Amino acid sequence: MHDRQRTRDGPRLTPSLTATDPLPPVIDPTIVKRVSLRATDLGGLTATVDGAVSPREVREGDVVEVDLSGSSRADLVVSLKQCNPLSAMVCATRTGALTVRTSPNLTLRGWTLFVSPNGDGFDDTATSRVELDPRLPVTARWRIRSTAGATVAGPYEFSAAEIAAGTTDEADIVIDLRKRLGRSLRTGEYRFEVETTGASPGFTKSTRKSVPLFVSSAPPITTLSPATSFFYPFAAVGSGSGVPTVMTFRPALDAYEARYGTLGYRILASNGLPLGGTTQHLDVRNSLAWDGYYRRDGRYTAAPAGTYRIELYRTRSCTPECERVYGPVSAPFTLRDRTPRLVHRSVTATARSTWKRTAAKRNARVKRGKQGALRFERKAPHGAGMVKTVHSVRLPDSRDRDSWVPFRVRLRGSWGNADDVRVAVISPQGKTVAHPILPAAAALSPSTSLSDGSGPTDT
Repeated sequence: MHDRQRTRDGPRLTPSLTATDPLPPVIDPTIVKRVSLRATDLGGLTATVDGAVSPREVREGDVVEVDLSGSSRADLVVSLKQCNPLSAMVCATRTGALTVRTSPNLTLRGWTLFVSPNGDGFDDTATSRVELDPRLPVTARWRIRSTAGATVAGPYEFSAAEIAAGTTDEADIVIDLRKRLGRSLRTGEYRFEVETTGASPGFTKSTRKSVPLFVSSAPPITTLSPATSFFYPFAAVGSGSGVPTVMTFRPALDAYEARYGTLGYRILASNGLPLGGTTQHLDVRNSLAWDGYYRRDGRYTAAPAGTYRIELYRTRSCTPECERVYGPVSAPFTLRDRTPRLVHRSVTATARSTWKRTAAKRNARVKRGKQGALRFERKAPHGAGMVKTVHSVRLPDSRDRDSWVPFRVRLRGSWGNADDVRVAVISPQGKTVAHPILPAAAALSPSTSLSDGSGPTDT
């Protein structure tokens, strides 16, 4: 095509660039290393070549060489500009475009995708924005692969509307596992993969790209319970003291949802109003836990002692503004700003037997004797014997809510080897304090301490 320009006192300008050899619509640089373009129709005048080549002056019949060896996916433009010698402001330009591809262009917007198809209306689907190559006819399809590379869903072909959107701007590809599979995938990490194929005379190539996709199959969160009824976030105690310094909640959040989902929370004071104002929202960082601080005037501030609750929220539909949906609200809990006092006292409690039930046994049996004593006997001549029993122990109570009472659980009896007995103490809240083996002296001692620790007197 020529760009023609007629002037009042000068010649007609009709510069032209023509390939010396026929070129396909899409040039594969692994096959065609160089393209030669000839400048013609200059009318005895000079012209200037520019763009994908070094700028220089050319005359009628000069050949311009375009090196393609350094290009893999590019749209190269070579321009030929000719100006009227009587008026430099009057010019005509011929532009030649070269579509160079080793494979079609493909862009996936967003580095991480997250989907939690549990039907609660949040993150039930994920959307990936895909850009396809606008310079050649393409088809495209997507699938979900495991981290090992196996296909677990798909492939699913792009619709005509999605192809049109992807080649003009961006195509929104909705990942709806319930619709596609009728079910969710197992919780874990996957890859969302898009493959596009470009087809043109003499050119048929494909490109694949993928981004991480995290899937959570956790049920919807409908209730939220504090792990303890109170905590001491500012107490100067060690990690092994047993004093709760961070408030955690049940049920535990799914790890992928806590990290990649839209969960957040705010702190509600005893009057039901958010601590720090209505805009004080905190992000869930890998787990739902509160350390007793909140944002105030842009700074983290220690919350005063009192009764609080935590309210979850989710974010959705962030165009143009994000919508926050609130709930559930946890049961109340108490923040104490005083350091708990360590109280020593002696309490003696006797019982005929602490045995509640036998949880498991293998090649052995349990015999109850006088005063509730237990005896473990091997049942089979070969194979290791094992008995697991559950016992009930009542800890002392105190009216001082800020006291911290150490306790010691004592096992009376004797056995053969020190490592034959393993003990775990389970709190009413379900926390387990495990002791892998007993001290070596326990084998001969008639009265042995199994575990010692500390706990709040109002647990």
